[in-house]
This record gives sequence, C-alpha cells and structure tokens, in this order.
Amino acid sequence: MRRTTRLISTLLTCTLAATMVACADSEEGGDSEPWKIGALYDLSQTYAFIGKPTLAGLRTAIDATNRAGGVHGRQIELIVRDDRSDPANARTSFRELVDAGVVAVSGPNASATLVPLAPVITQSQVPDISLAAVADLHRPGQPYLFATGLHVADSALIDANWMADEAAKRGITNPRVAALSLDTPSVAEFREMLVTAVPEVTKGELVANDVVAVDATDMNNAMLPIANLNPDFVPVGLLGSQLPGAVRSLRNRGVNAPVMNYFVASDQATFEAVDDPEFYAVRHFAEPNETDVPGLEKMRQDAEAAGQVADMTSGYFTHGYVSGLILVEALRNCGPDCDGPAMNQALEGITNLDTNGLSGPIGVSSEDHLFVKYGRMFGWDPATRTVVPKGDWIGGRATS
Repeated sequence: MRRTTRLISTLLTCTLAATMVACADSEEGGDSEPWKIGALYDLSQTYAFIGKPTLAGLRTAIDATNRAGGVHGRQIELIVRDDRSDPANARTSFRELVDAGVVAVSGPNASATLVPLAPVITQSQVPDISLAAVADLHRPGQPYLFATGLHVADSALIDANWMADEAAKRGITNPRVAALSLDTPSVAEFREMLVTAVPEVTKGELVANDVVAVDATDMNNAMLPIANLNPDFVPVGLLGSQLPGAVRSLRNRGVNAPVMNYFVASDQATFEAVDDPEFYAVRHFAEPNETDVPGLEKMRQDAEAAGQVADMTSGYFTHGYVSGLILVEALRNCGPDCDGPAMNQALEGITNLDTNGLSGPIGVSSEDHLFVKYGRMFGWDPATRTVVPKGDWIGGRATS
C-alpha cells in the first residue's frame, strides 16, 4: 500500500513538474542512498581564487540535478575537502573521500597538487576530474585521471595562432616573442610548446622563455630581461595577482607589445586590475558576465535557485558548473549500480557534451582524457571597461 501511494505521489509530482526523466528516475530507486561526489579544492591558500568559485559552480549544477529528481532516483551528495594546495593534505583528503564512498572526485586546482596525488587516485580506482591538465597523466589518458582545464600546451598553441593572425594584421614579419611563466610542473609544458609553436606557427623567434616563482610578488626583476629584448609579443603564464605588476613593468620601460596570459587569470577583475588595452587572456569557459552565450541564462537561474549567485565571480564558476554537468552525464550513463571503475568507463564515453555555449567542444576518448581542447582570446576595452572577445574559439592539439 505504501509503495502504491508513493508511486501515485511520484507520478503526480513528475506530471506537475513536466519532467519525465526525473519521474522515471524517482521510481527507479526513490529510497536509495544518495550518490556521493567529492570536491577537493584549495579553498584557503594560493589557489582559493580558483577553488571557491569552482566549488560554487559545482554546487549549482548538482543542486539543479537534485531539484530535477536526481540521477536514477538518487540525489547527489557533495562532500567537500580543502586541499590547501598541500600534496600531503590532498592525499589524506582524497583517501577520506574514498572511504566516504564517493564515485568520483572533482579537483584539485593545481598541477603541483595533482601530480603527487595521481598514484593515490589510480590505486583507489575512483575517477578524478581536475582543473590541472598534465600531459603525462591525461594525454595519453591514464585510467581514473581526467582534466577539465585547458592544457597549458594547448593554451600556448592557441597563443601562437592568435599571434600569427595579429602579426599579419599589424604588418609584423618574423615577430620576436618573449615569454614568462610560473615555475610549476604543468606550466613547464607551456614553455615547451612555445619552443615549437612560435617558429612553426608565427614564423618568428622565441627570444626569451623565462620562469618566475608562484609566490613572487615583485615582478620588476622578472620582467627586466624581457623588456630589454623589446619583443613584439609577450605570452605569459602568471597569476592574477602578478599580472598588474608585470604589465606595468613593461610599460614603464617603453614596451607596448601585447601581453597574453594563459587561462588561469582571465576574469573581469584581472582585466580591471591590469587596465591595459594591449592585455589579452585565453578563456576556456564563458565568464558569468558575458553576453550572447545561451547557456549563461540557465546557469544564472540555477545559481539563484542554489543560493550561489554571490560566487559567480569568474569563469571558474562556469568551470565548476560544467564539471558538474560532466559528472551528472557520466552518472546517468553509468547506470544504477555505478562504482568507480564503471564511472571511469562512463566518463570515457563522453565524446561530445553540449554546454550550450559555455565552452568550446567538450569531450574525451580512451586515449585522451582532456575534456577541454579549445580556448578563445579576450581583450580589454578601456572605453567601456569591459572584456570583449578577440576572435572565435581556437583549437589546441588533437582538434580539427
């Protein structure tokens, strides 16, 4: 009798909501334990500016799914840990999430945290989707390791293609390119790609390819050698806190060349802080304040319903939201008895996820576990004090 009453109630709820998927899912296992998803981000240290909005976006996507009836009749429970960008703490926290019964983990933010964590992930057989994209882990794809961030090498290749187009527009032949980037494992691949891409794509010369510490605050010394070379373009891989000083150092020395940052600091706040018409940045996810992006309105509505609007501060919110969409899609494809190994297979099956304009094409394969392979260059309009696109989506490696 209770089952009949519950079935009638479920059907009535689904009819009123006009949500047949939720209806079918609700009856499949209405009294089941929730799915558990882990979130492992830096929420308090160097990369908290990434972790906090990413977590808010992930919460938003999961809340929207739960309000629609969950997946296979089960709600999704998010279990959060702060890795503090500390590898030892990340390993401990990941094991705690596995012990709590998660079927997948989103995070961490940084390659310096992910690389030492990777053996724990593969041993646990619980898939992880991290913002950090590292070739040795994700291309070729390693079991249980996936990335939802643009690989820095792809970002460098996108830079090179954009520089080639800009050089042609500006009448620059054989451009001189001087680069500066963070001294971390993943960003090393940014520098390696520039070595190949600058001469091949721009037909120019890479005259500098320097490094700077993640915790560097005074950028004058780091930028001095680059300024002395008087380059035509300056691709960089720096944090948002470092960019104003870096650009200002160049301008004070009379270097007016375009400065292009990789995707890490491409939000409105960074552009406002730099406030330079020749500062550009690659984005791999739409910023919440962009216009003419169909998926943003749905994301905003979901954020309002989830109480997360205040954290829609950057494209990292969109990154978290899309990461949530990926995990939900994998759960649906995985089936009602999903576990870690089955979730790994389900993630590999996502080859073309429609984000409704929130990103370029999204998808992986068994050989390539990088969901994001496209980026778009944006620049600063001082007159309107807004960030505007400077071209269409550009593909990195393994794209056509």
